[in-house]
Amino acid sequence: MIPNVDLAIGHIPNIYDPNDFFIVPLNPLPAITYTIDDFRAGRVYRIRAYIKNIGSTQVDNIKTFADIRSDDGRILVSQETQPFSLNVNQEALVTFYLPYKTPGNNKLNVHAEYLGNIGYTLSASLNCP
Repeated sequence: MIPNVDLAIGHIPNIYDPNDFFIVPLNPLPAITYTIDDFRAGRVYRIRAYIKNIGSTQVDNIKTFADIRSDDGRILVSQETQPFSLNVNQEALVTFYLPYKTPGNNKLNVHAEYLGNIGYTLSASLNCP
């Protein structure tokens, strides 16, 4: 049983042989979550993107995009944000208002992209009714 003592991360209690353990460094990593919702009012779509940094370091160069595409993939209307940063546990709400003038079965495509050195993309798509 380990004695009830306060130890910092990486310290080994004296009752153990330090040669039996190795210390693994914990490197800070950025990570973001992303969800969207939409609301159609007449011929305008309001798209809200909720972005949160759940990582252990600041995330830089986040850029968020929204667009409406035709069935054949043509971009009919699009908007994007300027790059921004999120500190640890910080959230952002990005709202887009996209005019929707083309009738038919189009696809509403919204995605967020992290443009920093990790380089991953989060995306979500909705279908226009």
